[in-house]
Parts: sequence; structure tokens; C-alpha cells
Amino acid sequence: MILINNATTFVGRALVRRLAVNQREVRCLLRPSRRVQQLPTGLLFSTVSASMDDLPALRSAMQGVEAIVHLVGEFDLEQGGALHTHAEDTASLIEAARETGVSRFIYVSRLGADRASAYPLFHVLGEAEALVRESELDYTILQTAITYGPEDMFVNLLVMLAKAIPYVLPIPDPGLVRFQPLWVIDLAHCIEAALDRDDLIGQTIPLGGPEHFTFEQRIW
Repeated sequence: MILINNATTFVGRALVRRLAVNQREVRCLLRPSRRVQQLPTGLLFSTVSASMDDLPALRSAMQGVEAIVHLVGEFDLEQGGALHTHAEDTASLIEAARETGVSRFIYVSRLGADRASAYPLFHVLGEAEALVRESELDYTILQTAITYGPEDMFVNLLVMLAKAIPYVLPIPDPGLVRFQPLWVIDLAHCIEAALDRDDLIGQTIPLGGPEHFTFEQRIW
């Protein structure tokens, strides 16, 4: 069984779909919340609820689990102060995995993650990566570029802005920063492949799409 943390994120839903369609046994780890937590419908998978600071609940969630996929979405991190607890949450998952004997751990991070970064998101992701590397688990870290697809926040936000303010869209710096966007279905495929490849244990792998765009090209 594969336990997916943050399965309700954009990437998480795509991964649940892929694994379930491929008849993998999937368990989605949900955090207690009053908000509606969106998951795919019409597929076979289970769910379990646990707070990241509740080790007994995390250990219970990991019973019968062979591998953990720890996902994070950039926009999810920036809501409700979750950015500041991400490293702690990662440490809790690692501790529970050790105590329950779950050794395979896939962490989906971001390109640019670095503890020395002045950008808070990259700094925190770098802290989490360091915890994973020091965990003695059979880890693989996937550092992803901006991920896009039908439900993504980045591209769809730009579309909403373009519709709200026709003919006027702010372009930063002056739109020449280059991106290598990654299709979410391709990322889900990479995560599934990493689960099956022992040769990727202990590796940190950068992932991006096949094409490069500037911000301006992405818009127009």
C-alpha cells in the first residue's frame, strides 16, 4: 500500500488517479479540517485522518503501508501558516515511518530548494530535504519545476487575471525569467516510476518539462 500525504493538492489528485487506475492500493492521508477536501471520484482508494503532530495517529495511518509519498503544493504552503510547520511535519512523518518500519519515502520538493535561500519557500523546502536525507530511510527526492495542468493554480490564476483585466496583465522582471513547466500527468508518472526503482534510492532528481519559456512567452 502507498500512503500519500497532501493527496488533496493539485499534484496529489493527479497521483491518486494514476495509481488507482493502475490498480495500486492507495491510502490518502488527510488532515482534520472543516474545509471540503477534494479527492478524485469513481476510483478505489482509502482515506485516513491524522494531524501531523499526532504521532500515534500517524503510526496508525501507516499500518500496512510499504511506501510514503510526501507531497507539498506551493500555494498550500503559503496558507494558514503551514509554510512554517512544513519541516516539522516532514520530521513527524519520518519519525512515524521509522517506528512503523516503512522505509520507502518519496519527497516531492521544488527546484531551487535550499536551506541557504533567502526565499522562505525554498528555505523551508531545503530544511525538509535535509531531514529526509538524514533520515536513514530509503528516500528519493524529486525536485520539480512549476507544474501545470487542468486544475493548477499558476496558469489558471493568470487566465483569471487576463479575463478580469482585458488587455492588461502585469509581467515581472520584464517577463524574461525562463520556466521549464512540467505537465502534472508526467510528474505523476515520474513519482510512480520512482516507487518501483531501487536504483533511485538516495538520489535527488531534478524534473522539468521538455520546453523552456519566458514568462512573456507563457502569457502570449
